[in-house]
Amino acid sequence: MAVELNDNGEIVLPRRGSMELVRLNRTTAGHAALFERVMSRVSQFSFEHGCDPASLVQELWGAFSTMNPLYCVWAGVERGNVVGHLLLAVQNKDGYPVAYILQADSDVILPRRMIREALVALHLWVQEFNLWADKAAPHLHLRWLYMESHRMSEAWMRHVGFEPHRMIFRRAVL
Repeated sequence: MAVELNDNGEIVLPRRGSMELVRLNRTTAGHAALFERVMSRVSQFSFEHGCDPASLVQELWGAFSTMNPLYCVWAGVERGNVVGHLLLAVQNKDGYPVAYILQADSDVILPRRMIREALVALHLWVQEFNLWADKAAPHLHLRWLYMESHRMSEAWMRHVGFEPHRMIFRRAVL
């Protein structure tokens, strides 16, 4: 979450939100405009976390335009404003296809009800994907939902039900 300051230079605490999670697709009116706003958020999120956003944004635009089933993008919308986003992609991890949460971000504090609704949305997408995969690409049948985070790992475990699988370390190559 970005730090916001008021006119007095004081930190403005995020408010509790009533964000609606909207799964974006190119055939629904208004979704292209929402997708464009989400891509701005994706770029900013990537940049803030030390990643180069250009290739991810280009990949997501391509997936959106071709309705690639291996990607899913949600916009968190509150009163017509995009205040969050969620990116999911099917990737190969440890030799198995997994639904991988690439980014999850919100400008508002989400009540547990909203977190549960987001998890339901993720699971419904996986079920829908598996119905497609069983017919078109059986080798892509999903059994796992993966994510990684540089922060709040205890919250991801306690509130969202993720369990630790491995730690990822990095070191610059000279």
